[in-house]
Amino acid sequence: MDILEQLQDKIQHTIQAIENLQLENMQLQEDLEALRGQLASTEATLAERDQELASLRDQNNQLNQEQTRMSHEHHEFEARVMSLMQTLESVVTPETNAPAQEEVQTNNQEAAQQAEFQPQPEETFVQQDNFVPQNSFV
Repeated sequence: MDILEQLQDKIQHTIQAIENLQLENMQLQEDLEALRGQLASTEATLAERDQELASLRDQNNQLNQEQTRMSHEHHEFEARVMSLMQTLESVVTPETNAPAQEEVQTNNQEAAQQAEFQPQPEETFVQQDNFVPQNSFV
């Protein structure tokens, strides 16, 4: 009978071990489902962030194009102002008209070259909040 009792103890221990493993398995299944839910939520958040990032990149490209266009316009206006100021100076001082006209023509050519300045698309420009004109017209 000793052998039968030993066998019965082994069977009970085995049954208890199986029940413990089943409980542990159920807990692991619950944890797995919770983690799958977190993964789905994280993936959805990541997809939203990817869309936001794409939108911000598009907006950045548009702003860079606008900045390039405005920079080009600024250079054109600056060249026009320089040309007009030189023309005005040559009209105001007629006694030195001949040398002034040559200088105006040279400066007009330089202004035209500056007006042709076109920044490359890959260039990055930084806005300067404290812009001070180079020429003082006072």
